[in-house]
Amino acid sequence: MVEAVMEGIAVTGLDGTVTEANEKAVQMFGCRSEDELLGKNALDLIAQRDCRRAAADMQEVRKQGVVRYIDCALVKADGSEYPGEIRASMKRDASGHPVGLIEIIRDATERRQAEEELRQHREHLEEVVQERSAELTKANQRLQREITERKLMQERLIVSERLATLGQFSGSISHELRNSLATIGSSAYYLKTKLKDANEKVQEHLQRIKSSVDNATTIIQSLLNLTRMREPKLARLDLRAITPEAIALAKVPVAVRVIRDFPEQEVGVHADPEQLSMAFKNIVDNAVEAMEGRGTLTVIVRSAADGWAEVSFADSGPGISPENQDRIFEPLFSTKAKGIGFGLSIARMVIDRHGGTIEARSEPGKGATIAIWLPLDMGERKGE
Repeated sequence: MVEAVMEGIAVTGLDGTVTEANEKAVQMFGCRSEDELLGKNALDLIAQRDCRRAAADMQEVRKQGVVRYIDCALVKADGSEYPGEIRASMKRDASGHPVGLIEIIRDATERRQAEEELRQHREHLEEVVQERSAELTKANQRLQREITERKLMQERLIVSERLATLGQFSGSISHELRNSLATIGSSAYYLKTKLKDANEKVQEHLQRIKSSVDNATTIIQSLLNLTRMREPKLARLDLRAITPEAIALAKVPVAVRVIRDFPEQEVGVHADPEQLSMAFKNIVDNAVEAMEGRGTLTVIVRSAADGWAEVSFADSGPGISPENQDRIFEPLFSTKAKGIGFGLSIARMVIDRHGGTIEARSEPGKGATIAIWLPLDMGERKGE
């Protein structure tokens, strides 16, 4: 039976010397006969790099009487190596005393080849999974971009429809309204000159008439700006110069502290000075109204990465609620009791026409920031 099995079987003494071996073991080690294998130390049949580990495992078998499976490279008589597996167990005499080791030896070449093929197959599957995952990720990103683009297109279509509706009646009524407001304003001025000696109550009401006329005129002009904005007339501008001019136009109250963080070097863009000033002024006006005329307004101008310039206006007001952050640039949307919702809509339209981007960042109770990015090469893009 020992000669018929497909595994090599070798018996060693306690010192590791081979005392018996079957024909299969003789063949596995490339020996011509059993005599050539007998007398050799078992560790001489194992590749040197695996000897220390194999010796420790065999010592454990001798001390504890346990069975050890030893994966190691086996050495043939001609010095060639091949992967093998040794199952070592204790050999005892009739009295139960240990007298050596019984080692069942297997050629692990096919198993190693199968493991290698399995590993390569697993790695291939992992690569396929990664490729498919990457493709799915890209497809999902494309889908998300398409959804975002469609959403933006839908939002812009809604805005365009609103602007078209506003534009249909703004031109026809603005002239009549301006005439009426001019009449009211001139009449108030006339009464103010004639009643300059009137009591304080009369003077207060005349001032209220003038303020209301100015406010109504501003609203009409904003409506015309929103519905009849011309294409920008581009000129080379330094944002460090035009931004303070826009702040001055906004007539910021003395109770609002303005902090300016401007770089030493020029931040040049190609833009329409009138439209850009109007956009910046509207943003400053909105910030002052949000702070109710007192607080801190921080204005930062800088050259951003990849050929963009950035301008940001940060106020110390109550902030914008999350549900309103995406709507504050919509025409006719306002959270203020007296607001019409034109200021930030005009600012967005101006920035869009200049090839830029505008966004709002805020946390409730921690103020709001309106950030603008303008391309430094706007002139070249418009030329193209």
